[in-house]
Amino acid sequence: MFSKGGLIIRLIDVVLILLLGFIGISDFTVKTQIKLPTGGNESPAIVKRQVLTIRVNSDTEFQLSCGDTFWPLITKISDVDALIQRVRDDWRAQGMDMMVIIYPDENTMIQTTVDLIDLCEMNGIPKSIHYEI
Repeated sequence: MFSKGGLIIRLIDVVLILLLGFIGISDFTVKTQIKLPTGGNESPAIVKRQVLTIRVNSDTEFQLSCGDTFWPLITKISDVDALIQRVRDDWRAQGMDMMVIIYPDENTMIQTTVDLIDLCEMNGIPKSIHYEI
């Protein structure tokens, strides 16, 4: 009959013939064109983003700063939340948006960092964590 190599070659031939047949009967014309939206005359609003950094010195000590502005050490997470909301509202009144970067100390509990992340989530503030391993 057929050897194993001969049977494989015949099966490959059949598959290639079927493939060429399907390619031959397929339709390659473009049936629809997508119309992309055109831009309006309005210029996009430029939002200035201010970065608020929070350094976690210990489980109960937080240092907030923005550029050259440093707030006094805060020892309660609820006070951090109040200050974040106050600064965010002040910056929004000036047409600026806020982003928070958290710098946790390697000796602090992870839960403290998670609490800060939760504060940012609840207030709808973009955040980032700067942590060196």
